[in-house]
Amino acid sequence: MKPQRVLSLFIAALLCLTVLGFMPLPTTAAETADWVRDGLVSWYKGDQNTPDGHNIGSSVWHDLVSGHDLPVNTDSTNYFTEEGLHVQGAEHEFPEEVLDLVNGSYFTIEIEFGDFKPIGQDYNVFMNSSNDYFSLFRRVSENVIEWKFGGGSTRPKISNSLRYLGDHLLTFTCEYGGSVIMYVNGVEMARADCDLYMGADDLFIGQSEISRSYEALYKNIRFYSRPLTAAEVEQNACAMGYDPQEIVSTITHVTVAQPITNIVGDVAMVRPVNSGAELEAMLNGEALPAMAIYEINANLDVLDSEGRPFSTVAEVMEKTGYKVLSCFRIKDKSTADALSDHLQEAYFFDVLLMSADKEVLQYARERLPSCCGVLDLSSVYADTANLSTEQLLDIRRTAKTYNASVVMLPVDLCRSEDVQYLYERQVNVWTVGSNDPDATEMYGALLSGAMGVVTDATAEHLDIACNRLADRTLTRVPTNVGHRGIFLAPECTLEGSILAYEQGATVIEMDVYLTRDGHVVAMHDGTTGRTCNEDLSVEGSTLARLKQLYVNKGFENHPDYSRCRIPTLNEYLEWFKGKDCLFFIEIKSVDPAIVPAIKAAIDEYDMYSQCSVITFHENIMAAMRQDYPEMSVGALCSNLMAGSTEADICGVMSFIGPYNGTYNPDCGACDAADLRACTMRGISVYPWTIPGATRTLSDFFLWGYGGLTNDYAHLLGKTVRRVSFDEDLTFRVHTVTGITYSATCYNGTEIVLPATSVMLLGGEANVRKNTITPLAPGDLTFMTAATYDLMNEDSYVIYTQPITVTVPPT
Repeated sequence: MKPQRVLSLFIAALLCLTVLGFMPLPTTAAETADWVRDGLVSWYKGDQNTPDGHNIGSSVWHDLVSGHDLPVNTDSTNYFTEEGLHVQGAEHEFPEEVLDLVNGSYFTIEIEFGDFKPIGQDYNVFMNSSNDYFSLFRRVSENVIEWKFGGGSTRPKISNSLRYLGDHLLTFTCEYGGSVIMYVNGVEMARADCDLYMGADDLFIGQSEISRSYEALYKNIRFYSRPLTAAEVEQNACAMGYDPQEIVSTITHVTVAQPITNIVGDVAMVRPVNSGAELEAMLNGEALPAMAIYEINANLDVLDSEGRPFSTVAEVMEKTGYKVLSCFRIKDKSTADALSDHLQEAYFFDVLLMSADKEVLQYARERLPSCCGVLDLSSVYADTANLSTEQLLDIRRTAKTYNASVVMLPVDLCRSEDVQYLYERQVNVWTVGSNDPDATEMYGALLSGAMGVVTDATAEHLDIACNRLADRTLTRVPTNVGHRGIFLAPECTLEGSILAYEQGATVIEMDVYLTRDGHVVAMHDGTTGRTCNEDLSVEGSTLARLKQLYVNKGFENHPDYSRCRIPTLNEYLEWFKGKDCLFFIEIKSVDPAIVPAIKAAIDEYDMYSQCSVITFHENIMAAMRQDYPEMSVGALCSNLMAGSTEADICGVMSFIGPYNGTYNPDCGACDAADLRACTMRGISVYPWTIPGATRTLSDFFLWGYGGLTNDYAHLLGKTVRRVSFDEDLTFRVHTVTGITYSATCYNGTEIVLPATSVMLLGGEANVRKNTITPLAPGDLTFMTAATYDLMNEDSYVIYTQPITVTVPPT
């Protein structure tokens, strides 16, 4: 045989061996386990992008197995690093041979990500075809990894996706006539029947369409010509240094055992535990609280009131049987580091972090973004008699800036009107009082509207909340959010928003974009055709050009609304400044430049007290944290808890936690249990968009949601939202005094109603229905209640907090 022929056959044999998996493959020091080589067709290796080594200046990602090289469209955001290919805003197409493999009946794809940052407001599509018959993507609204194959609607999904899109190995196997299966770090997470061929017309990574885009580091991509078995998938994960046991966890969340109270939306009993005896007393009590507070140190010891260890972080969580939430009080960053390492190793984040040091809390929350934050301000305001409006706004600024969703305040400062003021601005309050509270203090704490009551006397508070307060006691009043204004007028117009306010909206929701010349304008769609008399791109037009349009579709012949113009944010702020109405400014633009523009407008009109921001876009939430951290931001999304309540609470926090956001889910599957799970953890919830049926609005009202976003603000117009008691009433010994309320409805109407009942807490008096007859001079402490009707046959009860009056001598 001729030497040339021998050489040719030898080279061919080597190529065959390579494809079949017998050729030695590149390894690193960390990759000590054996690889699955059978069926390996293509490997794009992050730290070796050429056959001869690594070249960050390369424009091709070489296939180290079969030569099916991936051309890279290099630019400032698409380039090689030492670990892999950084991708953003461009598409990189695989060769025909890889496409043919994916369009076959059997294959496996493995993708290892480094950093992954979502951008698109709808999807983050990390492997795709132009006809969308093959798509691996994250659905932003549900925070799920989803696999669309063959254009079909049956798709496997992995929930809590942000947990896995970064420094994890994703594996996708396909067997036509069998199943498509998705794995994370070697653990099966989802599967679906595979009865469709892929049918992709091309295959690429990266996304040029902004609504589907992301920023990611692809560290490794591998293709096999067969579906790997579960054991082989796990073998490859171990070979890459991943531990499947870190994904497998029998306990991921706390199932709160505290009894449900009569308070609408409920209230969390929070017990400080300062000794082993107190821990045992809590566990042996008749009813468990929702949460326990433990002070810890950098050794993860749990400390008593003298600073001496009596248990450990792991022990107290285990002892409570995951039926009581843990709130860990942290004094320094080293403790935050130790706790972070421990919780990440256990992959358990259903805890709360507390500190009196705002910078320590911010640091801890950045280390553990999926854990709620509590800022202890009880010492800061210990000597304050009453909170001024400016102090309340300072509390909001501090909480938002330093990553707290809850602030802890002295019970004496927790007047219901002040707690409601913070609640409406997305800051939740815990009250903390004395070690041995009397009835006045306990009723005052429970009726303040606080989400949590920090007390040793949890049993006594629960007795009041479960047995002595009336059913459907309303302590936190929901806002009536006019969605795009009101459906009775053109949407996202100043005229429609004014009408919504006059009809009962206490919050106006508007959608905003940034015009070509830098003005913030209200418009729901990115184009004007649906609502206006001409179709223009909002962000592609100047303000002057947009002002030429009428927002009047469907109202062309209306005497009041036929000539409405596209309003600017400044026009909204100017008209509503000082009114009893707030704003939800929904940022529809994906351009982060809109954030400083909104901040400038709010600062110009000094309207921080009346504004909050909401958005679907995670890049905008990130921009808010960077450029406007003191402002509240709401994370609009699908319902991440639908049908699972506490089991998916960590999915909620992984989504909103990095931005210190509120949870703003699609209302479709919301219920009382979802809301209670969030309340126990201090999470604000604002569902959207609630249908206009009175039955539906009543349900959400009585479940206790923080804001009722709807198109029909007038339906709640005559519902009472605020009461005040005339404390200037004159009391005389042996003189009957009737107790009445001044009640304010959502539409601003004032009515005077008699109290339903009066409860005497201190002093000498006869109480009968809604009257008090003092029997002796001195102080009288009492509280009153009245029942109010909703839109249908439902009703609710509002109590005053305890009131003390002095009865003069006769």
